[in-house]
Amino acid sequence: YDAARRARFHEDLAQALTAIPGITAAGGTSRLPSSGSFHPWPLYVQTGPLADTRIPQPDPEHRTVSGEFFKALSIPVLAGRTFDQRDDLNAPMRAVISANLARMAFPGMPLDDVIGQRIGVLVRRNTREIIGVVGDATTDVYGKPTAAVYSSHRQFAGNRNWALTQVVASDVPSESIFPAVRAAVAAMDPELVVHRAG
Repeated sequence: YDAARRARFHEDLAQALTAIPGITAAGGTSRLPSSGSFHPWPLYVQTGPLADTRIPQPDPEHRTVSGEFFKALSIPVLAGRTFDQRDDLNAPMRAVISANLARMAFPGMPLDDVIGQRIGVLVRRNTREIIGVVGDATTDVYGKPTAAVYSSHRQFAGNRNWALTQVVASDVPSESIFPAVRAAVAAMDPELVVHRAG
């Protein structure tokens, strides 16, 4: 899989899973909430009251997501929007950030005003426009919210071969959907397997 095929696969997979009876939303993430710190990356504020500064350590967590990840985990959209087909390789780089990161990076600004602000991820010049603010998720098992910046896998698949964990929301017991999930994956690529479903 090259970057373009990886990006397309994960979006197609989310759609295929959502088409399974009983599944209401599906998406992927490079790291599940409550599973520990992973990819804490420097974040530079490029606009707003703290323009030209770096967010103090600990660095915000970075997550790469696909499909309807936020909907699948019931992470609410507080301002703006989440990623969709507009956020592809031909579009400017964009980001969704958590509410507590919005408060840290843009103090005193209403969340609606955070939309359109710009940040730099990893290095100052790696500019991204903020298109959405979402509810806080936890990194650790104790429920402590973390500051997080999310990237669209559509735009970020070329950064590396991200291993995305697929998450689904369903209104039926999970065991009942596993055969259909495995069949959907096999239909897309018979050489792939569903690993550690649970």
